Amino acid sequence: MKNIPAGNDQFKLPRSSGIFFIVLRTKMADTFEKYWPSLYNADFPHIPVLVSSAALYLVVIFSLQSAVRAKKVTWVPNKFALVHNIILTVLSLWMFLECFYVSYKEGGFSGFTEYIQFPRRTTTIPRMMFVADIFYWSKFLELVDTVILVLRSRELSFLHLFHHCTTAAICYASRLGSVQVGVLTNSLVHFFMYLHFARPVPFLRKYLTTIQIVQFLYCIAYFSTYVFLGPPVETPLEIAWNYLCYLTFLAFFSHFFYENYITGAAAAKRKKVAPAKKAA
Repeated sequence: MKNIPAGNDQFKLPRSSGIFFIVLRTKMADTFEKYWPSLYNADFPHIPVLVSSAALYLVVIFSLQSAVRAKKVTWVPNKFALVHNIILTVLSLWMFLECFYVSYKEGGFSGFTEYIQFPRRTTTIPRMMFVADIFYWSKFLELVDTVILVLRSRELSFLHLFHHCTTAAICYASRLGSVQVGVLTNSLVHFFMYLHFARPVPFLRKYLTTIQIVQFLYCIAYFSTYVFLGPPVETPLEIAWNYLCYLTFLAFFSHFFYENYITGAAAAKRKKVAPAKKAA
């Protein structure tokens, strides 16, 4: 997109977007802006960072998994996990509220066609750009989820690993037009998800999976309207990447839901009925 800043020398952090920027309202803010690894900084090596971080993530996780199975690592990070989940709960809520406020205040769309154009119009708003950056880098913080699961001796699914390897790349691929849609939907879902992780309520798991599936359906529908009804797409490969990832997520999450909450629930119900019949 032609009006996206090309480098950090053009990217300025906003100074009036709430408590999150209190720390930045100092003389150090300009220095911080210079080195901020913005999504919109063309000089920052995002793709090498994404590829190397995904590879490093898998190496660390499989190595840690082997160490835990061999009883070389026995730490169970319950308190650490609680702090981690609380941080991501608060951060997700802040990102949703901040993105919603900027969208409402600066979007100014009055019809469906303008709604399709809305992400492109808000992409260059510094306050929205900063939220998009925080959202992007929060995906690297979420990799700690897997570390916690491994230390708790939990089995990892392909879906879990694929999801964590690709979400940051989805944010990067969406940076020029639709990342705000991802921030709004994903941060709201993750607020409830990490709140559940911090304070588990077992019967809510089914509903968390349901809203994740709804999120993927919405994003796929939005991308479709964005491509076919919006202005010409300037990043077709990145749009195709997002389509592929969201369709994969939808397929795997739907399969997970079917196996655990439809066939699994039916099997559990049959097991409960069988003993009752024998007793009768």
